[in-house]
Amino acid sequence: MIYPEYAALVVLFAIAVIDVRTQKIPDSLNLLLFLLGVIAVFMRGNVDVAGLILGVAIIGGQWLVSRGKAMGSGDVFLIAGISLLLPQISFMILTLLTAYIAAACTAILLLSTGRMKLAGRMPFAPFLAAGAGVAIVFGEIITASFRI
Repeated sequence: MIYPEYAALVVLFAIAVIDVRTQKIPDSLNLLLFLLGVIAVFMRGNVDVAGLILGVAIIGGQWLVSRGKAMGSGDVFLIAGISLLLPQISFMILTLLTAYIAAACTAILLLSTGRMKLAGRMPFAPFLAAGAGVAIVFGEIITASFRI
């Protein structure tokens, strides 16, 4: 049996690669991810509304405050789809922490090596995808270890 969360890893990988190359997330892939999330919700029998609100509030808030300069609208839809895949808020916290820490480390590396300028743009979907991947695959172990 293929679980929708694991099928979603393939979609997340495709989104990450496309975002790196084009700095755009195809609506069709966001929709596919969202549908896989809906299937996951039906299979689990519950939706984590708190995780959905947290993810959309943080990513959507950045999008609103920056008027789309710090975060694209595709990232808002991406986090909504990711939230449906995650069974509890601790997994969303893990996803966001992983994404922001990885993005910060990458930005520091790119800035310090001169491969990116301070005003440069860096796609964020790969980091959200990686964070979601960590949460989907290792979430039970990590959240149990830290009791988050």
